[in-house]
Amino acid sequence: MDRRLFLVSGLFAASLSLSGARAAWAAPAPAASALTAPQMRFLSAFCDTIIPATDTPGALAAGVPAFIDRIAVRASDEAQIAALRTSIDGLERVLDTAAGRPFAAAPAPVRHTVLAQVDAASMLGRKDCRVPATSADDADGATYRLLKAITVWSFYTSEAGGSQDLRFELVPGGYAPDIELAADWRNYCNETVLGQ
Repeated sequence: MDRRLFLVSGLFAASLSLSGARAAWAAPAPAASALTAPQMRFLSAFCDTIIPATDTPGALAAGVPAFIDRIAVRASDEAQIAALRTSIDGLERVLDTAAGRPFAAAPAPVRHTVLAQVDAASMLGRKDCRVPATSADDADGATYRLLKAITVWSFYTSEAGGSQDLRFELVPGGYAPDIELAADWRNYCNETVLGQ
């Protein structure tokens, strides 16, 4: 892992706990933003593609892009924010190239196809999921994997993810090893539901 990605990973490490998530969701939005407006547009398209709205809210409705930015502002220094911006710009170049246009402006089916291809290659550790450009690009998919993990974690620590996409019951009852599942059954959330 290169130094830039190490800094980005460290930026989120302090927040990847239940108490850290609870505090970040509850905190008011900071006055400053870690990411530029174009980076927020890209991040919004990325998060929306990872967790789109279905019969339950998606990442955008849950406020995931703003939450990621809030974590970056509250848990980082200037070097970490610079590393995050560089990493996001590199990933955006990779996805723009794969989409044949700006990823953030591409239709949802194109974005989904691009991320499916990048995901498959990235998870296999292959480097052919990208077009080589500069050393700042996401050469091994590490930025993609980190941003995907942060997106999913952020969504499932939100109220929408923890209590609408998943089912939440504070005490779900006794152990029943063999139960019939209704057609509308959802998995149980294993975290405390967090207010936003």
